[in-house]
Amino acid sequence: MLLVHCSIKDTLRVPPDHTFGILLKPDEYGAGDLLHMRTPGQYLRGRDRQRGVISAIRQHLKKANYHNFQDLTSAFRHYDKVWCLGTTTRYGI
Repeated sequence: MLLVHCSIKDTLRVPPDHTFGILLKPDEYGAGDLLHMRTPGQYLRGRDRQRGVISAIRQHLKKANYHNFQDLTSAFRHYDKVWCLGTTTRYGI
């Protein structure tokens, strides 16, 4: 953990757990919206956005050859032999 000395914090009376900075709200559009040049009325939201994310995850897993396994745990055990030899703590199984 990096600790930085803040001279302003020393002169102000703020609680020790106070964090300086601003809170940014997430954008209403994603990278896919920008890449496909969607207008603000066409941004994917709600269920459509979830379906798009799930579709992208499925495509990535298919390209990574995970569709040849019964479940993801079997695939992780096959590809990650170093951590799965006799241990079940890494994936919480």
